[in-house]
Amino acid sequence: MRTFYIKLYSAIDINNKPVIDIENEPSVIENIRLLFWAANIDLNIKIGSSVPSPRSKSECESLLNDFKRDQSCGHVVISSFNYNPGFEAGELFDTNKRGLALVYFNSNFISGNIDRLVQTCAHEIGHMFNLSHKDVYKNSIADKKYTSAMDETDKRRIHEPAKSWDLARKDTDGYFRAPSEKIKNKLFPFNGAARYNLNNEPDSVVFPWQDVGFKWKDEVD
Repeated sequence: MRTFYIKLYSAIDINNKPVIDIENEPSVIENIRLLFWAANIDLNIKIGSSVPSPRSKSECESLLNDFKRDQSCGHVVISSFNYNPGFEAGELFDTNKRGLALVYFNSNFISGNIDRLVQTCAHEIGHMFNLSHKDVYKNSIADKKYTSAMDETDKRRIHEPAKSWDLARKDTDGYFRAPSEKIKNKLFPFNGAARYNLNNEPDSVVFPWQDVGFKWKDEVD
């Protein structure tokens, strides 16, 4: 099983408090890991120290420069403030090296909902590993198209996960592990194309901080 490394941060909000206490919400890290485990990926997640909630592009750039000192993992910041209204729930901020992703805890889609937070984190981490919105269809035969982790927010908003897991199990691209009961009625799985790419693309393509940037720069939300 392939191993990827992520560091997850809670930003400090305007009241000088963490957006979310990750240590006291163990289901956040556990369920992100379970979602990737079902795609045959061992996702190693560590909790980073709190960082300021970026309120502008320049503040995001400053965070990115700080994170460049540690390129052993990708960095995901749960922020209270969406500096860019063009992104509904999160974004891959660093499309050049894929080192920084942002998730907006108070966005209309997440709005403090832990399951939607987990799903959005998994989606942005997928982008960080060079997965595209197009990975929901590539390599999957027509009757196996289903709402999955790399679908855009509007599809994940209106569909139910349980049916997707049933179809994911039958997806011909393989690399499927039976999901934990903790997630299969709450979170959408990775499609077979995404699972295939996570397990087969070279390190230089999927690992963060590589010279290969994000291949799908028109779809970073």
